Amino acid sequence: MKYGRRCLRSGEEGFTLVELLVSILVSMIVLAAISATFVLQNKSYARQEQVVDVQENARAALQLMTKELLMAGYDPTGKAGAGIEAADANTVRFTMDLDENEDVTGSSEDITYALDTTDNQVTRQVGSGTPQPIGESIQALSFKYFDSDDNELTGVPLNSSDREEVTRVSVELEPLFPQALSFDVKGGGTYKDFIRLAHAGAVRVCEVVARVLSPSYAFADSRLRDSVKPRNLGKRGAVGDMANDETWDKDSSSSS
Repeated sequence: MKYGRRCLRSGEEGFTLVELLVSILVSMIVLAAISATFVLQNKSYARQEQVVDVQENARAALQLMTKELLMAGYDPTGKAGAGIEAADANTVRFTMDLDENEDVTGSSEDITYALDTTDNQVTRQVGSGTPQPIGESIQALSFKYFDSDDNELTGVPLNSSDREEVTRVSVELEPLFPQALSFDVKGGGTYKDFIRLAHAGAVRVCEVVARVLSPSYAFADSRLRDSVKPRNLGKRGAVGDMANDETWDKDSSSSS
């Protein structure tokens, strides 16, 4: 048996240079898609975890604010002067006589909630102390105030007479979600036409994969809201002097 170089029969043709280049181009695009899928799956998983953390963090901050707001104005002796002390669009300060000693200088009896726009966080300040963050990645915080007829009290910051009319406070938070993932394939230098074509195809594939694996979290409404009626606001005087035999409520376990 003789071995030798296989020759093409008449009419048979091998791969042309153009066909080889096209095959290489397709292979490069497929490899780019596989690589992009692997990288973006990892990034997408991490981003989804961040979104969940941001949502849970905002809910926890909202729950704390509404729980403490329910106790605003608690003043069973009628001598502490507890109530809404400041009412602005993104700041609220309120007091309560929790230890019933006729003043509001005790621990957690003078609370201020505000939005730190520099660090995108909600802060809680006790008395004249240093504001402490209770919720991060918050891009907006707003308060609305309503009277006993459920009419909104506009013209914030409210003056002292309007603050005495407050019977309901609406709280709204808007979380700051992480940006959508991107796959950056940078070009440069002097590419030949073939290299530029492969590069453009790889970038397009990576963009498609990025959109599939990391959809935009542009929710129709990502804001969190709650509304509370502090049950002690509007009450005046000591327990025996209150109108209509009202009683002071120290329960902050629920909201309305």
